[in-house]
Amino acid sequence: MDAITEERLEELLRQRYGLEPKAGMLKVRDGYVTEGDKVWWRGSTGPEHVRVDYEHIRNIRDYPNVYQIAKPKIEVTYLD
Repeated sequence: MDAITEERLEELLRQRYGLEPKAGMLKVRDGYVTEGDKVWWRGSTGPEHVRVDYEHIRNIRDYPNVYQIAKPKIEVTYLD
């Protein structure tokens, strides 16, 4: 079986079964979140566990790949 993109899979689920994400759900790297959920923000200084609020909702819509549900694995690099 050929691999399909996540967008294509969502499109097929809508067409075949009429499944739609619930209103207010926001796409992140590994799933969907809603306002008030806790999510990992992959910030420039390291991951932060933040609550999805007004500020983060706007950011998630613009940059969904910098947020995820599962705790990210990180590697520390010293610059000096």
